[in-house]
Amino acid sequence: MRTMIHPIALSLTLSILLAGAGCDADTKEVDHCGDGYLDPGEACDGAEFTAPNCQVLGFYVQNGPMICRDDCTIDLSPCALSCGDGVISTNHGEDCEGDNLNGRTCASQGFGAGTLACNAACTFDVSGCQVASCGNGQLQSELGEDCDGTELGEATCESAGFPGGGTLACDFDCSFDTSGCRLDPCGNGVLQPELGEDCDGAELGGATCASRGRFGGGTLGCTSDCAFDTGACRDLEVVTFYDATYHRDDVSTNRSEVSKFHLAVHEVTRELWIEIMGTDPSDSHSTGPSDPVQNVNWYQAIAFCNKLSLRSGLLPVYYLNGVDFATLTWDQIPTTDDPQWNTIMVNWGNGGYRLPTVSEWTWAAMAPVDDWALAFSGSDGMNAIGDFAVFGWDRGQPGATTTMSTSPVGSKLPNAKGLYDMSGNVAEWCHDWASETPPTGYLYDYRGPASGTERTVRGGSWFQDAASCAISAPASLPPASSSFTTGLRVVLEEPISPF
Repeated sequence: MRTMIHPIALSLTLSILLAGAGCDADTKEVDHCGDGYLDPGEACDGAEFTAPNCQVLGFYVQNGPMICRDDCTIDLSPCALSCGDGVISTNHGEDCEGDNLNGRTCASQGFGAGTLACNAACTFDVSGCQVASCGNGQLQSELGEDCDGTELGEATCESAGFPGGGTLACDFDCSFDTSGCRLDPCGNGVLQPELGEDCDGAELGGATCASRGRFGGGTLGCTSDCAFDTGACRDLEVVTFYDATYHRDDVSTNRSEVSKFHLAVHEVTRELWIEIMGTDPSDSHSTGPSDPVQNVNWYQAIAFCNKLSLRSGLLPVYYLNGVDFATLTWDQIPTTDDPQWNTIMVNWGNGGYRLPTVSEWTWAAMAPVDDWALAFSGSDGMNAIGDFAVFGWDRGQPGATTTMSTSPVGSKLPNAKGLYDMSGNVAEWCHDWASETPPTGYLYDYRGPASGTERTVRGGSWFQDAASCAISAPASLPPASSSFTTGLRVVLEEPISPF
């Protein structure tokens, strides 16, 4: 049997032999840091490591190659994130870090009372939690429950420390939810915003239907729990456009005709969107509920139109086989390209709300002047764009907004037809598919090509430069795309007479 000799032993043997070969030979050292071999007590030596990567050392991430220091210890600077570093790395399976439980409790983990802990592997230790009882509808105070479902144990807002009354509820973890309680009695006719009141009786604090994003007129009211009541407000103010023909470019024969339609004076606000859709997709690039809603994709925009129609007692304009828009939830609306939603049908003449066609939007932006080359909606060739459009943040252009966000709708001057923000604030979704080869000649109620990959948007936004605000400036996005620069304005469809 062959005997294998360890390289270090062989080296040592050769060194001894060489030392004996002549009395003037230098003495060679072995078993020391820097010889390129892993000696006892060394974590590394040159390119040799006791641990091949950061993961073996308990880290989750490695940013670069392993490094051996001159003292044969491993430089851990390429290694990042590990259990025990104080940062909860949820994407690496960590639930917690030491005393940091990420806000979780026994109740949130499906247990009753008790003490949740964090183990050495940075996962939850539920050994101190009692068997789950929250959610069974039975109040079990001995397990730390304040309530369970509708069972409040005779507790009220008053007994919970809110003398103003209100409605006490039970949270998911069987603790009291006091968000519906008031500190001060509502109904005394004195508006106290610091106590959570929007209004009190006839005292509305100057608020109106319009300030709540409902521009169709009506009377704002106050509920018995001092919250705004918009039930008597009408949703949208519209401008009626009658049959009109106009030039859509500099070719004299390229003319478009549109039949009667009613276009909303304002872009859809966050306030109205939340009321109809139950959620607000807008991000921090907004100053408040009276700003236009943004971060809306085309699918979400048409769902809003149908839900607004239903709420207003009108027939929905859009139809999609198998989709009930009355019960459609936010999470059911596609956020990626959807072949079914791309084939949505339009019941023109149903009388409900819809997105404007490009032909309608273009005429509304220029009317009553037949001039496709206007630099912005409202331009007369002499006035300033900054008086009519919220545009050009950080672009260095005269009149550009200095705020990195949208502005409340109607904060600039309207165009000649009384429409606000047709240029700027948010770009607006239109109905049409975008086309790389626009049609020529005379078009009547043109609604775009039958299919495509992107839907049109018009008007420019607060983030874009002045050129994007031109009436003829083309723009489009995939229907599933959303952006902090894009929102919508709606058309109230003119019903087709049955006679």
